[in-house]
Amino acid sequence: MIGNGLRELDRFLNLLVGETARCRGIALPGGERNTANKLARLRHALRVPDPDHARLMALGRSRNCLFHCAGTVRRGDRNGEGVMTTGWHGEGGGLRRVPVGAELVLSPAELSEICLFYRDIADRLLAEARGSTNGRS
Repeated sequence: MIGNGLRELDRFLNLLVGETARCRGIALPGGERNTANKLARLRHALRVPDPDHARLMALGRSRNCLFHCAGTVRRGDRNGEGVMTTGWHGEGGGLRRVPVGAELVLSPAELSEICLFYRDIADRLLAEARGSTNGRS
């Protein structure tokens, strides 16, 4: 259920990226389903930083793990790697890393953190749609 909820958040963000591009007159490839890559293309076209790419990619791997593998980490960030980076922060402040074979479990606080991350991106996209890059109109 959590994996499906994360898919819905990502899908909404993907649509928002597309609408932001449309508002700014930027053509993006049709059917781009990878939100991290779609957002990177948009921000490249807008000539603004894209600090969210790595975390969105990690969230994509985590979402897929939860949705397709019932939360069991089956592969690392890259082929042959023994750990997968999640899209939420761990105890040390960086993004949490989970070994292959372990169960991926989210606490309510971690789920809230993810939601706030998506909200922050959406707020910045709305500013970018208006042509402001500082988050204010």
